Amino acid sequence: MKRIARCLVTAAGATLLALTTSVSVAQAAPSPPAATSADQHEASPEALLRARSDCPLEWFCVWNLANFIDGPGKWKDLEADYWQYDHPSCPWEVWGDCASSVYNHGRNCAVTFYNETEGGGAYYWALPKGSYLANLAQDTWSDGTSPDNKIESHAWIC
Repeated sequence: MKRIARCLVTAAGATLLALTTSVSVAQAAPSPPAATSADQHEASPEALLRARSDCPLEWFCVWNLANFIDGPGKWKDLEADYWQYDHPSCPWEVWGDCASSVYNHGRNCAVTFYNETEGGGAYYWALPKGSYLANLAQDTWSDGTSPDNKIESHAWIC
């Protein structure tokens, strides 16, 4: 009896899921290919294409402005100090504390970025490979503050 009840519940759930999915698909607008991060923010298809083409495969990239504008600063390896990399349009003319969007174009690893050099301070834990954050003003560090224009270092998490 329990087995029959379980089968009925499963069948009802599958029917409901199919109906919900068909309604959702009918109403959904086309979107850019999704990255794996649950926290990513919507980016226009053009902005996401720009990010993917500007950021080499296996690199982590940052842009001065939201939606992948004005950059990128790009690193293939761990970077402990963004203050040593020039970017003339940033307030201090370096990448330290000057990023409003990020893209992990890594092949195998997640990336964690920090609000202090040498991987110190608050952090954004493990942005998965292929994921992006188009507007850091909409995110929070581990301490609840905004990471917008506050990244100073990053590390790969494999």
